[in-house]
Amino acid sequence: MQNRDGRGQSGVTLMEVLISLVVIIIGLLGLTRVASVTVQSNTRGLRMSTAVDKARARLEALKNVPTSTLACLSSGSTPSACLGTCISGGGEQLACESALGLAVGDDTDAMNTNYTYGFLVTTPTTNLYDIQVAVAFNDDSVDPPRVVRAVLRTAVFRPAGGSP
Repeated sequence: MQNRDGRGQSGVTLMEVLISLVVIIIGLLGLTRVASVTVQSNTRGLRMSTAVDKARARLEALKNVPTSTLACLSSGSTPSACLGTCISGGGEQLACESALGLAVGDDTDAMNTNYTYGFLVTTPTTNLYDIQVAVAFNDDSVDPPRVVRAVLRTAVFRPAGGSP
């Protein structure tokens, strides 16, 4: 189209503006989805990292209990039944309670995620203790929610009559 003075019109039409807005809105919607997925992934990663840290701490605590406590646990006794063995074997009460999962207040994090613990101590050969620790949490960032577990395992050798 030409103006009265013979020059072409400059500027954008209403249709061009609307198309540009639609393209920008679609791009922004895509970015919000990416941001949402990123937040969910970061939350899941933080929870998994916390679970591994909790499992590592429990595993280290179990490695440091007296040999008599490991023997008690490997015989199939409950952790509460082995607490007295741990303390009488020279372990500090708080350290023994923590290692045996009897300490209070270690089952949640700052995001109010509940963690559950389990461990197994076996004696595959004399003086060798196989220790497995599992920490689980409910991942509600996926649909349907699922249970996620972190499992750590180590072996501890204790010479006959030895202590940690």
